[in-house]
Amino acid sequence: MYKKFCSTKNRERKEKLFSDYKKYKNTLANVLQQSKDTYYKSYFLDNKKNAVKIWQGIKQIINFNPKVKCSPTSILKNKELITNTKEIAEHFNEYFTSIAQTIDEKIIPTNKNYKDYISDLKNVKTFAMNPVTPEEVRDYILRLLVFILYYSY
Repeated sequence: MYKKFCSTKNRERKEKLFSDYKKYKNTLANVLQQSKDTYYKSYFLDNKKNAVKIWQGIKQIINFNPKVKCSPTSILKNKELITNTKEIAEHFNEYFTSIAQTIDEKIIPTNKNYKDYISDLKNVKTFAMNPVTPEEVRDYILRLLVFILYYSY
């Protein structure tokens, strides 16, 4: 269809091919989405008593890939390139252990209490949460999975 579209010179024919392509693309996307929905609903029903399989399915849906750890091979410190891994580690250690003090020195002293900035919560003394059942949690997770499936593709 794409080759025909590219090679066609007739404008009306080209518009028809493009329209057909869009319909086909949308139909294919809908079929794929329905197929994924059916697959995952079946997968979670079949594995509802196997927590490991459920988490594998969730990770597959959200495309969870553990992050690959990688360390810098060089850094620029005072216009000098450092490549020695021990020196790089020492520089990061020095930077991150002194950053709190550096930021603290930039804070302008004030006589106000932190509570003065939280105007909406001045009258709130407590809050309560309603108890939930395991079924409610399960239903919420399944709705969340359906939402993820529907909007991620």
